[in-house]
Amino acid sequence: MFNLGNIYYRQGNYDKAESFYIKSIDSARSVLEASHPTVLGYVNNLAHLYSCNIMQYERAEALFKEASDLSMSTLGQHDPTTLMIMSSFGRHYLRVAKYSEAKAMLTGCLTTLTVTLGPNHPDNLVSMADLGALYLTEGNYHESEQLLITCLNTQKVALGRLHSDTFTTMNTLANLYIVQERDEEAEPLLLEAREIGTLIHGPMHVDTIGPLVHLASIYSNRFMYDKAFFNLFLVCTI
Repeated sequence: MFNLGNIYYRQGNYDKAESFYIKSIDSARSVLEASHPTVLGYVNNLAHLYSCNIMQYERAEALFKEASDLSMSTLGQHDPTTLMIMSSFGRHYLRVAKYSEAKAMLTGCLTTLTVTLGPNHPDNLVSMADLGALYLTEGNYHESEQLLITCLNTQKVALGRLHSDTFTTMNTLANLYIVQERDEEAEPLLLEAREIGTLIHGPMHVDTIGPLVHLASIYSNRFMYDKAFFNLFLVCTI
């Protein structure tokens, strides 16, 4: 039931995903303690789903708070379930522009994950990428670049270049270069992201749009209108 919810989530069918997530939580709570890692994992996914909807931010925060407090008190701060929830909670704070809360949570997660799971663990790399994105938002470009480059290089080795997390970090690093008007460094990343997005999400997926739009802007600024038009044409076909 929970896996079916994940399928609907990946398809963008959030209403059906929500329904299956809630049913999974209710079913798990009927046979397990509320503090069981399985139950907390289900709650974390429902909170993440709500965090993707601006109208559901308050519900997301309430669920994250409930899950993190319960996990911290029963499983401890170094438990993988606790760290997963805290990382998701920090990402939510980043999404809703609560940057001080996000920084405290993501920094804590990164430090603990590096020690407990190792620097190459996927969860650790997600926290590193999230913290890099936070520094980008704050305008702390040097710190952001250092984290994102380290994260991207590690993800390519540990996860592979076609992994969705690698794709996300690649886009974030490209955005960092675009903000600083470093188009020559952004372009190869965007070209690779365009390729990877098409391979892992398909040419019609919304996540493929970002690299195309940025590439069109870069080429337009260089008066390379044929390349700009090509990328905009791809966007219009999505």
